[in-house]
Amino acid sequence: MKKYAIAGSPVLHSKSPAIFNRLFQKYEIDSFYAKLSAKDPESIMKLAQILGVNGLNITAPFKELILPYVSRKESSVVQIGACNTVVFEECISAYNFDCDGVVESIRDEFTDFSDKKALIIGAGGAAKAAVYGLQKEGMTVTVVNRTYENAVSMSKIFKCKVIKVEDISKSFLSDFDLIVNTLEFPHHLFDPNMIESGLILDANYKDSIYSDLPEKGLVRLIDGRKWLMHHAIKSFKCFTGVDASLNDIESCFDEETNASSSVICLSGMPGVGKTSLGKALAERLGRLFIDSDELIENHYEMSVSAIFEKYGESDFRKMEQQIISECLQKTDVILSIGGGAITTTGTLEMVENKALVITLMCDLDCIHERASIGNRPLLLNNDSKLVLKSLFRERLNKYFISSDLIFYNQGVGIEEAVDFLISDMEKSELI
Repeated sequence: MKKYAIAGSPVLHSKSPAIFNRLFQKYEIDSFYAKLSAKDPESIMKLAQILGVNGLNITAPFKELILPYVSRKESSVVQIGACNTVVFEECISAYNFDCDGVVESIRDEFTDFSDKKALIIGAGGAAKAAVYGLQKEGMTVTVVNRTYENAVSMSKIFKCKVIKVEDISKSFLSDFDLIVNTLEFPHHLFDPNMIESGLILDANYKDSIYSDLPEKGLVRLIDGRKWLMHHAIKSFKCFTGVDASLNDIESCFDEETNASSSVICLSGMPGVGKTSLGKALAERLGRLFIDSDELIENHYEMSVSAIFEKYGESDFRKMEQQIISECLQKTDVILSIGGGAITTTGTLEMVENKALVITLMCDLDCIHERASIGNRPLLLNNDSKLVLKSLFRERLNKYFISSDLIFYNQGVGIEEAVDFLISDMEKSELI
């Protein structure tokens, strides 16, 4: 199985897994697409290496920051200074398909781009991609940004025009055929009602501050989903060599996610920090923390190691599945499950369907250093490091496909990690 993912923060809200996994299924490609998060680009690349990822889509805040970690940059990446796709082959290659997403989203609206004018709102990676793509098509581009100096810097790179926010007026805006907004919802630089005509492409596909404008009759709004879908099609071709169409993926946006945050399940190898992070997360969210191994020990009045020794792993997994099933019936809990729980098919299906699954990852040296070997029955009386490596290889694919989010829990403090996870869940409206 090949592995692909979107990497960013926040990222739980992303529709990319739904899009790519549907395409993999449609074209019978043995691959799976997940969501990755970490505190910085270096950690993202380490996580991708640990997981054996074949390709990444990169979103905020890493589109520009990831570039020092790639070895080959496609020409648009060099010009834009940002990427949204990374492929791991003989070398690590970076591509930018955001520019294609912008152009293809509006191609049906204009028969000729060369006599058209566009205003780009923002000066980040997405804005740079929009400027690059539209200029290649012959459009005259102007940039406006809250920090004027950043807009000026862009104008020097792309030889585009620039305007200060305070100089924006209704008459000025009426001169543009296209306005592209790249600011995150609900940020804005001027009153949207100042726009009285023309075409708007808003990168925000879930919420848009421009959604009411088409009622005026002279304003047309292109849903930001088109931007995402077109660059997804380009990324899919880059990953697989297969051409897909909009029809293949349009309905993905209408599907409800199975993820529920009533139970937040922490999964991963022993030693990745499920207990310490779980307790801190529970305290911050005002929830009950539950450790499935601890419940098993209390219920059977013996340690996990003793249960393994007396009954064997097969019977232990049945006990574990029953305990986890009971825990998943609860609400507002943080549930830490054993490292091998997802190896049981029934348990894997339960946590996938009934919990928000956050899998914690560290490199094997860190896991070995953290893990308390005496409490790990599968590690006793063996070369524990070799066993850990073998167990990780056996479990990796199941960790990958069962996760709503894979988080690199190394080189980050507990409170900082909690901040990352809570921020992602809040921005994705899961808590």
